Amino acid sequence: MTGIEAHTFARDWIAAWNSHDLGAIMSHYAPEVVLTSPVAARLLGDPSGTVAGKEALLGYFRRGLQVYPNLAFMLLEVMWGVSSIVLHYLNQNDIRCGEFMEVAAAPACPTPSWIIAPRAYAMMPIDERVRASTSVRRD
Repeated sequence: MTGIEAHTFARDWIAAWNSHDLGAIMSHYAPEVVLTSPVAARLLGDPSGTVAGKEALLGYFRRGLQVYPNLAFMLLEVMWGVSSIVLHYLNQNDIRCGEFMEVAAAPACPTPSWIIAPRAYAMMPIDERVRASTSVRRD
């Protein structure tokens, strides 16, 4: 993955989510994808927060769009590696979020040219109360 490909992927991923088009969203994921997310843990009632396989992921995303009908992301930053990408963005509540995704070249598919496979991890910020209770004093 190049920097240009990473930014193109990020732009397309954000646009798909902002459109609420499940087909466009799902086009970014391989059949064998495994997603781990604190939001999945909450919405699905599974403390592992793990969703395995494209069909299960579709169900989770469908549920998420029902629960968050005003879902919208604003891309802040893209970081990329040889076969990974990190997206840093604001959600509809102005909360900073992150996604770490392993990527692979999409097989014979012009758009997107990269797909998320095999793993993706969503991240949320630490609650301010937790941060305050665990902060290190510098005296």
